[in-house]
Amino acid sequence: MRTTLTKVGAVAACAAVAAAVVGCGGGGTSGSSGSSGTHLAGAPSWCGTKKITLALADGFGDNNWRKVTSGEAQNEAKKCPSVTKYIYTDGQGNTQKAISDINGLVAKGVNAMVVFPDAGKAVLPAIRQAYKAGVVTVPYRVFPGGTAGKDYDYFVKTDFTKAGVLWADWLVKSLHGKGNVVNLGGPPANTQSLQEYQGMQSVLKNHPGIKFIG
Repeated sequence: MRTTLTKVGAVAACAAVAAAVVGCGGGGTSGSSGSSGTHLAGAPSWCGTKKITLALADGFGDNNWRKVTSGEAQNEAKKCPSVTKYIYTDGQGNTQKAISDINGLVAKGVNAMVVFPDAGKAVLPAIRQAYKAGVVTVPYRVFPGGTAGKDYDYFVKTDFTKAGVLWADWLVKSLHGKGNVVNLGGPPANTQSLQEYQGMQSVLKNHPGIKFIG
């Protein structure tokens, strides 16, 4: 059973890691854990007192940005003596592996899990299962569908439509309003790529000289 104390500690830890990687997780109730009941001297105020295992389940980790963010997450976790173990998984762009990674982390007894759901709604059942198992679960950036408080604890979002608008403004300026563009997105139907595309098209519709190939 989830306790208010556990959720408060989880969300507090999440806020700190979110500052570094735009998303994070805190302490759930699965697995073995203990609590000193007091905040450890020298630790950031968001750490909490409950000993937890924290995991980052990445849908795809093989680019520089993902490597930087996973490293930052690990560094943030190290600031908390209460985070006794940090686990990272890489779905390698394979939806089934990403789902398996999430299920495997639950089986290992992690207390909190940050999920980058690259495949969108396809991984929602696994996220929901983790949440129902008592793992504090926080998907971020790519919206997996579902509802916070029902399918996961919290969703940390980014305005990808605005990012698309900024990209398109840059394209118009750099290409002087004329040229061919190849847009490489993520897995089919993921919300990040769709919103970025919509943002770009809202600008490029007024610049017919710039054409998307593919």
